[in-house]
Amino acid sequence: MKKIVISLMLVGLLLVGCGKKNKDLDLDRITASIEETNLFKDASKIDIDYIERKYGMSTEGIEDYRIYMSKTSTSASMYAIFKVSSDKAKENIESTFINKYINSWTEIVYNASEAKLVENMYKEEYSGYLIYIVSTDNDKVLNIIKG
Repeated sequence: MKKIVISLMLVGLLLVGCGKKNKDLDLDRITASIEETNLFKDASKIDIDYIERKYGMSTEGIEDYRIYMSKTSTSASMYAIFKVSSDKAKENIESTFINKYINSWTEIVYNASEAKLVENMYKEEYSGYLIYIVSTDNDKVLNIIKG
């Protein structure tokens, strides 16, 4: 009898855990907080249409995003946060935008210190969002994002 009760309790806990939804990130709050760090002082918000044209990335399956990149060709610092609705969108972002961004800094516009930053890009899927960070303090930016 004890085994049955314990088994039912475990199944119940699993069902409750499976029903958890990802928390929505407040991208406006995150952006404002990241701006205060001055880690991206020469960065500006990049429109998704620009990324689509420059990197050949489909915007299908992207529900929300924030992309901040340097306005100059001397700094590789950037962060990008994408809320996606499908695995296809995740694969698309990784295979187009991220791979081409990495390539542009490690092979095309080679600058040793910036290439090192790009090689140490932080990548994570968190709460239904894809997070990419290239900065001198990725942990600080990540802590802001995770709140």
